[in-house]
Amino acid sequence: MTSANAQDIYEFHKICASANSATIRSLFGFRLRPYYGQNESITSIDNKILLMTATELAEKIRKKQLSCEEIMKAYVQRSKIVHPFVNAAVDDRYEDALKDAKDVDDLLAKNTKSEEEIKRILLFLEFLFVQRGYWRQDMAQTNGLVRARTRLAPEDSDTAALYRKAGAIPYVVTNVPELCMWWESANLVFGMTKNPYNNSRSVAGSSGGEGAIITSAAAVIGIGNDLAGSIRLPASFCGIYGHKPSRNVISNKGEFPECGEEWNEIVSTGPMCRYALDLPLLTRVLADNNENVKWDEKVDFRKVKSLLYGGNTRIFKQSCPRCQGFY
Repeated sequence: MTSANAQDIYEFHKICASANSATIRSLFGFRLRPYYGQNESITSIDNKILLMTATELAEKIRKKQLSCEEIMKAYVQRSKIVHPFVNAAVDDRYEDALKDAKDVDDLLAKNTKSEEEIKRILLFLEFLFVQRGYWRQDMAQTNGLVRARTRLAPEDSDTAALYRKAGAIPYVVTNVPELCMWWESANLVFGMTKNPYNNSRSVAGSSGGEGAIITSAAAVIGIGNDLAGSIRLPASFCGIYGHKPSRNVISNKGEFPECGEEWNEIVSTGPMCRYALDLPLLTRVLADNNENVKWDEKVDFRKVKSLLYGGNTRIFKQSCPRCQGFY
């Protein structure tokens, strides 16, 4: 087969896939409507604070251009607005979070340190975050299980503790499927989480509540964990950024139910956020600057090798001739 023929076949497959996706959307949209209901548009964002990166928000707080309380009020209000549409939050600490934000403002008002000194101590300083499988003490920790519906986390997970150490203020816990083991985010305790772009569609799972609330601009970053796509799928379905790190880079301690060491071989905790700018910094915070990671080493992507897992490389080469050099 010539390269030109392969390219023609590739383009033909793209056309077929596009036509099929329209048919599938029509068919499954009709069949899934009883489960998801009709689409209802979420209220538009009317506060510019909600469109800033976490890095920018932290900087403005350190420079006293915005107050923590002002930012927290914007996010709490937004969370209350979007919840009826997406059903993402399963527990909240709105009032306590507002008090925490006011305490930060009071601390800054009395503080004599420079902006750079404050940044070294509190990296994010009022960094809005939500969390799903990794909880803050005394917030809901059900993992979607009916038998655990009244359970509260006895202590902070490792990742929640690191976020708070960096200056973050937790304020909601988000929805997951039972035991975080489904590619959907629904359970018999809190119901189904819906996609903010079209809430007659899925948010995927298992970190779907996190994906939905971040996409809705009711949070700017969050924590997920990933075995077979639980960060990556909701990030893809909801149009945000998520990262599954290599094993043992970020601690899984604090999950429920607590699993054995073999779990750490395949599951990774990782960040989810609305803006790519925040992703590297969030990963470093969650990893506690893990010394085994070469954080500041530049990567030459021309030298990165790829592996096609479980596929037929011959067919792949034929359908995408430009990729032959990688396999």
